[in-house]
Amino acid sequence: MESARVVNPLVGALVDRVVDAGGSVAFSELADLVGVAEQLATRAISPEVAVDIRAAMAGPCRLLASLAAEAPDPTPTNMQGGIATLAIKGRGALRRLGGRLIQGVFPFGEASPGPGLRMMDGPGSAAVCLTGLAAAGCTLLVYTVGSTSGTATMPLMPVVRVGPPLLRASRDLDWCAAEAGDVDEFIDHVRAIASGRPTVGEPNEARQIMLPGHLPPL
Repeated sequence: MESARVVNPLVGALVDRVVDAGGSVAFSELADLVGVAEQLATRAISPEVAVDIRAAMAGPCRLLASLAAEAPDPTPTNMQGGIATLAIKGRGALRRLGGRLIQGVFPFGEASPGPGLRMMDGPGSAAVCLTGLAAAGCTLLVYTVGSTSGTATMPLMPVVRVGPPLLRASRDLDWCAAEAGDVDEFIDHVRAIASGRPTVGEPNEARQIMLPGHLPPL
């Protein structure tokens, strides 16, 4: 819950700033958004894009519904942090996307078609999504964490780990989100990493990755 309240809005502010400057932002890991699939569709720039969003979300929605109690979301870590339902998890995930309209949906691993906020279709697993985003041409990934700091990392692009104040002592975070908000300082830090400053994981050649328990369907 602390990540949804403090960390995700900070990332959302970064997304808005990049989009407003003419940049391109892609998001995926669609399982996080299953509980707010229709709300996500209302963020579309056009009725046609809304149809594409609903089509992309249909697969993860059906899969998690079919898995029922076996579903990997919300995760045990989510539960420990107070995120008990997909709706609660989804509302927090929406905050990571800022407030701009979604310009379109593109296939997994294909090049992002242009500037603005865009959704990449594909598997719900974080580990698999990272590969697809790298293939899509993303040059930097912002990865939010909640009650633990261990996250997926990849050698394909810099991964900026952002966490809440309770993880302030962690050596795995690139940025600890302050209660009062620190948007400008955070954006400056991300800009420095995009310009060549190493992330926390790079000096240690971190290659940790999370493999989902339901990898084939997800």
